[in-house]
Amino acid sequence: MVAKTDNLKDELIAQAKKLGADEVRIVNIEAYEKFVPTNAKPSYLAQGMKSIVVFYKHLLTGAAIMRDVTTQAGNSHLALDFGEEYSFYLGEWLEDKGYVAVPLSPEYADLDIKPTGAGLLDLKWTAEFCGLGHVGLNLNFLSAEYGSRVYIVALLTDAELEPDTPLEKALCPGMSCGRCAVVCPPKAIPLEAKLEQTVTDYRNLDQKLCSTSAMRISVRSLFNIVFKLKSAKKALDVDQILDNPYWRDYWIATNSKRGAFAACFECMYVCPVGKVDIKRIMSTPYRKFDIPAGSMKHTREDGMHRLTYIGPPKDRDPEYMRDRDFDDAVK
Repeated sequence: MVAKTDNLKDELIAQAKKLGADEVRIVNIEAYEKFVPTNAKPSYLAQGMKSIVVFYKHLLTGAAIMRDVTTQAGNSHLALDFGEEYSFYLGEWLEDKGYVAVPLSPEYADLDIKPTGAGLLDLKWTAEFCGLGHVGLNLNFLSAEYGSRVYIVALLTDAELEPDTPLEKALCPGMSCGRCAVVCPPKAIPLEAKLEQTVTDYRNLDQKLCSTSAMRISVRSLFNIVFKLKSAKKALDVDQILDNPYWRDYWIATNSKRGAFAACFECMYVCPVGKVDIKRIMSTPYRKFDIPAGSMKHTREDGMHRLTYIGPPKDRDPEYMRDRDFDDAVK
């Protein structure tokens, strides 16, 4: 067994930041196992591990102020890819010191662990557990520095590291802000809650609704298309079906991730949390129109806090064209 060193945690954090991580925290696996109510436990993946090293990489501010969603998605995947690469190098650094380590993909969904898919450990909760940030109203992870515009990465190790503790105060204002809820195109984020509740009581996300915007061309859309063709009310024209651009776009999405997920950033644009980037984002000409003055209403009555909004702006209202493919062919 490798002897525990007093300064290993400090050395590891310094190494992670040298590689490019923004912030780093440590989770004690024994304590975390008692906290997790699902199969998303470290012991499901590997025995004998003692700590989870959790860190994040931010999305470039330039990507957050663009009109083109596909370019934003490409940049988001770059940030995520860099984070995964860092986690490998950090694991290698730990193994050079005599420990074992293994990175955890935040993308790969093991449905035996969590039926809805959320990476191997649903890292937003791992990150909240160690005080890296806070899970907000829409179940996006929020960091103090960059709000929800970050991507979490983690690795397991048998190194016994001093754990960090959760934040004492939530970063997300919840219904008193509600900006993410009112601009969500499919209305997948809560728009009302009891007045006496806090954001940790009512934070939620309808993942199926969210997927219609965030996963425009993916397995979800493929299932939609297959069932649509199967339920056609008339004989199908094979040439018309095969010539549809959907198949080309689906192939591109599966190879480049373009539109497969991370294809909606509406809630990330407007989140006011983020002391490093939010002022620059909201000062740009395009972002000023996200929530025009006077377009959002808070109603507090009958013990409830409700949000209403007239938007989002029509020039950015996402078209769920993938759900409409083949309509002409089957009706």
